[in-house]
Amino acid sequence: MCIRDSKAAPRENCDTEGGHYDRLEKVVQKYEGEIRNHIRVEQQLKLFSESLQTKLDESERTRIELLESTKAMISTLKRDNQNLAEKAKRIGEEKATLEGRRLELEQTVRNYE
Repeated sequence: MCIRDSKAAPRENCDTEGGHYDRLEKVVQKYEGEIRNHIRVEQQLKLFSESLQTKLDESERTRIELLESTKAMISTLKRDNQNLAEKAKRIGEEKATLEGRRLELEQTVRNYE
């Protein structure tokens, strides 16, 4: 069957009917190929996007774990530091007491000499 343009002579379009349909078929095939390629690219981009999102989520989980771990370490170090500071203060006080006791004993020894 031949597609006729109402303005053209009826036989003009029909004479090249085979060639016309061949060209149309090639154009359709070309566009189908472009559409398939476009769909393939979209699928690849979607997979890439999902992969990046997965990596981002994993990175965020790791960051949160590290942050919590760091906070726990800081808390432990502060507590240890406080304990050591108190121990150093007690040792300093004990040293001062012993130093005073030593001086008293030295004075006592001198008094007996």
